[in-house]
Amino acid sequence: MTSSAYISNGNQVSFLLLSGGIGRRSGAEVPKQFVTLNNQPIISYSLIAADNTPEILEIIVNAPDGYHDQTVALLDEYVSKTPARVVSAGYDRQESVHILCQEAQYGTVILHEAARPMITPKVIQNLLDHPKPNVGYCAPISFSMCKVDYETGKIVGSVKRSDTQNIQLPQKFNQPTLLEAHSKAANMKERFTEDALLCLDVLGTDVYFCEGEQTNIKITTPEDFLVVLDFLPTKMST
Repeated sequence: MTSSAYISNGNQVSFLLLSGGIGRRSGAEVPKQFVTLNNQPIISYSLIAADNTPEILEIIVNAPDGYHDQTVALLDEYVSKTPARVVSAGYDRQESVHILCQEAQYGTVILHEAARPMITPKVIQNLLDHPKPNVGYCAPISFSMCKVDYETGKIVGSVKRSDTQNIQLPQKFNQPTLLEAHSKAANMKERFTEDALLCLDVLGTDVYFCEGEQTNIKITTPEDFLVVLDFLPTKMST
């Protein structure tokens, strides 16, 4: 991305879709984002939702090694209104987000994961309508948790559910803020698995949350495919 191409208008949005993982824990023969559910690949649900959000003016997707052409083909099939392109994935999630953010041309970015198919234009619009520039979905944790000592195998403490939330995607960020946070984290050689906490810990940026849904599942294990099927619409169209 060059500075001359960057557009700072916050009402114009880049959609950044993480789709570079292999998903070894899913047990699928291909990366989980390409598995078919209800007659269409999991990644398509995110693409369709973004393509039907008027404020989104570009869609940028990363692809695992060996899946660039397949990802391009899926963009051609499921994105009809919005300019879209594929970029390489990084060596981990953090680097992949950094690459996507560097490519973004617009002042607001929506960051999402292809492994979360429970996304609709309304889910995106709620973030865009939120008055804060950096905000994401969180959901209450409905089960009991504890702290453990892996060396001894002992339970060593409690975790209060009342002040703990499950971080979900999508998230909305001010593009310059997210890019600065990632650049600084890379220089510091600090690694993160999530971007709200990255921005908070690295820059001290205020990041807000809005109420998410328990159905917003990230497909990780073989069982998750079956759980998501209970909630997905029979067919989404472009």
